[in-house]
Amino acid sequence: MDTDHKPLELIFKNQKSKPPERWALRLQPYKFKVVHKAGKSNPADYMSRHPQTLHQCVTTDDMDTEIHVRFIAKHAIPKAMTLQEVKKETVKDPVLLHLKEVIHSGDWTHLYDGPSEFDHSMLKAFHNVREELAVLDDGSLILRGNRLVLPQTLQTRALALAHEGHQGVVKTKQLLREKVWFPGIDKQSEELVSQCIPCQSSVLRTEHQPLQMSELPTGPWKNVSVDFCGPLPCGDYLFVMLDEYSRFPFVEITSSTSAHTIIPVMDKILSLVGTPEVVKRDNGPPFSGNIFGDFAHYLGFHHRKITPYWPQANAVVESFNRPLIKAVHTAMVEGKPWKQELYKFLRNYRATPPHTTNRSPAELFFGRPMSIKLPSISHPTDDNDLRQTDAQRKTKMKLYADERRNAVHSQLKQGDVVLIRQRRTGKMVTPFNPKPYKVISVKGTMVTAKRHGHEVTRHRSLYKLRKHEPSVPLNCDSDSSEDDDEDSTGYQVHDQGRQRQQSPNQDQRRYPIRADRRLPRRLLD
Repeated sequence: MDTDHKPLELIFKNQKSKPPERWALRLQPYKFKVVHKAGKSNPADYMSRHPQTLHQCVTTDDMDTEIHVRFIAKHAIPKAMTLQEVKKETVKDPVLLHLKEVIHSGDWTHLYDGPSEFDHSMLKAFHNVREELAVLDDGSLILRGNRLVLPQTLQTRALALAHEGHQGVVKTKQLLREKVWFPGIDKQSEELVSQCIPCQSSVLRTEHQPLQMSELPTGPWKNVSVDFCGPLPCGDYLFVMLDEYSRFPFVEITSSTSAHTIIPVMDKILSLVGTPEVVKRDNGPPFSGNIFGDFAHYLGFHHRKITPYWPQANAVVESFNRPLIKAVHTAMVEGKPWKQELYKFLRNYRATPPHTTNRSPAELFFGRPMSIKLPSISHPTDDNDLRQTDAQRKTKMKLYADERRNAVHSQLKQGDVVLIRQRRTGKMVTPFNPKPYKVISVKGTMVTAKRHGHEVTRHRSLYKLRKHEPSVPLNCDSDSSEDDDEDSTGYQVHDQGRQRQQSPNQDQRRYPIRADRRLPRRLLD
C-alpha cells in the first residue's frame, strides 16, 4: 500500500507503536505493507486533493460503526420477556390455539385430532397435565397452575434468560419452574447448560484415570529417574537420581538447576555406577535443551520425558522427594546442620525395604545388605520371589487406588473436541481453557491436541470432552498466522523449537519449601 504520508509508514512498521484503533480494526482482514511514495509519483495524491463531488457517500465510517454496534446490542443480549409478548405469541401459536379449544370443550379425546404436522409427543405432554391447564377469560394466555405456558417461539429465549448468570442445571430448571412451563422444558434446560462453553470451562472435573503401574526393570541401574528438590532456604537445590529397580537414591547438592551445573554432577554419579539404559526426566529447562541431549548422546543413554505437567508419570522419584524434604525440615526444627542430617536419612533409607519389593535398596543395588548402626544377619534370597512380591503389591495398590477414586478409562479419541486444564493464576481464572482444541493423536495416556497450528500434549486427565451440537462448525485445527511460544492455556507449546524463559521464582513455586528464612546462618551450612 503506497502513501505519501511518511509518518504513516513508521507507525505501521514499528512494532512498539500502535496505529489508531479504528484504523487497526478496519484493516485487520487484510495483509499489507505500508510503503512511502512521494506525492509527485503517487497517483492517489491527485485523487485525495481533487475528490469527486458528483456522488456522495450515503454512510460514513462512523455511521457504519454505529449501525454495527446497534445491531449487536439489539440481538446479542436477550431482553426481558413481557406478559404482552406472551399474549401476542400465544394467539399466533397453532398448537396453543388448538389446545385452548380442547380445554374449553373439555373433551380431551379430540386433542390428537389436530393437523398432522403437530408434534405427537408435545400433545401427549399437554394431555398428561390436562388437570392443571386453564385458559384466561380473554383466551390470551394458558396456565399450568400458576405458571405460564409459553408458545414455541419464546421457549429458546426463556431458556437463555433463565441461564443468565450461568447457574447449574438444577438452579436453571428451578428458576424456570417458578415462572413458565412448556413441553420438554427439563430436557432443553439440561442441553443448554451442557452445551455452554463458559460453564464447561469453569467447572472442575474430578474424574480420575485408572493407574498404570510401571513394569519392574530387568536389573539394577537400567532405568533411572531424575528430579529436583528445592530451592532450600540457603538457595541450594537437591538433585536426585533414583534407580527404579532397587529404589536406590543418589542425592547431590547443587547451586542451580541449569544444564551446565547438572551435567558435571550426573557425570560424577555415572562414573561411579555406570551408564543406565534409560533416564526418565520431566520437561524442566535443564533437560529439554540441546546441551543435555548432546550429553545423553555422548554417554549413550536414552533420555525419556514424561507427559508434561503430570508428575504422577515419574512417581518413583516424586514419592522419594517427600521424605527427603521432611529430613531437611526436621533438621531445621531441631537446630541441627541439615547436610549431616540429610546423610543420616539417606543411610537409613537405603537400608530400609520399600513396600513394593520388600528388599532394601542397597541389597538390590549392591547385592548385599547395607550395614548401619543396627546389627543384622544377612539371608541369601533369589530374584523370583522379588518379582512375585512386586507384582502382587502393585496389583493390590492399583485395585485399591482405582476403586477409591472411581477411576474410569477415558474415551478420548482422535477428532474429539476438548477443553484443556489451565493453571489458575487468580480466582477469576477458569479451571479449563474456554478455547476448544481438537485431538490429533492418542498414545496411551498421552493425548496431543491442536488449535490454530499449536500442538499441546497433556495427560488424559487434563482434558475435558466438549459437548456441542454437530451443526455448529468448529475451527480448532485450521492454520493461522498466530505463532506464539505459549498457547492460551499458559503452558509451553511443543511444536515450537524454543524454550520458555524461566522466571526467577519459577523453581521456588514448583518445589516449595516452607522454612523459617530467619534461622541463624550456622544452621544453613
